Amino acid sequence: MKQSHITLVLSTLIFSSTLFAAPASNVNQPFYTGAQVGYGTIDTGAISAPGSEVETTMGGLAYRIFGGYRFFYKNNFDIAAELGYLGYPKSDYHFPDFHSLDINYTGYAFDLLLNASYKFSSKLFGFGKVGMASVSQKLDVSADSNTYIDSTTTTLLPEVSIGGGYVINPQVSLTASANFILGGKSSPVNGPTQADVEKVADVTTFLVGFQYHF
Repeated sequence: MKQSHITLVLSTLIFSSTLFAAPASNVNQPFYTGAQVGYGTIDTGAISAPGSEVETTMGGLAYRIFGGYRFFYKNNFDIAAELGYLGYPKSDYHFPDFHSLDINYTGYAFDLLLNASYKFSSKLFGFGKVGMASVSQKLDVSADSNTYIDSTTTTLLPEVSIGGGYVINPQVSLTASANFILGGKSSPVNGPTQADVEKVADVTTFLVGFQYHF
């Protein structure tokens, strides 16, 4: 998706939320929901095959949708429990001179995070999130039009996030964040081994979006 398309989607969502948001006197509204889009990648490492160049596609559109409940707030500090879904792009390796070998990693994650936020002013705030993600990653390996590996691994992994935001009104905020799911980095290999099949790689995303409080 082109950057202009992402900008248009975000602008429409933010405008719609702002348009229909009623004024609120209590800025400590406990519930919130939101969405973010941006860039992400699976850190699957380098893969080689004898006598063949590799065509690698890594990184692309990522997104996250989430909702949370603020159960603690005092002065400028609050803590929330947050549930989310993360979608991110595949890693693709193609070896045109080695049996048309294709190696594809795809995945997604559900997460449960603690979100600690601090307001620096009436408009600016920062936040950090930590928790666990249930990550599913699938490995497909095919060559000469035959599928040799079709395997999905799901595991719990730690996740951390850091970011900041800008308050438009008591209900709508803009956000930007860097997010990291800490898996097992894949090492360079001559094709995927059984250990590689069972690995779930690191996931890194850089996202922008909005939150709606109610």
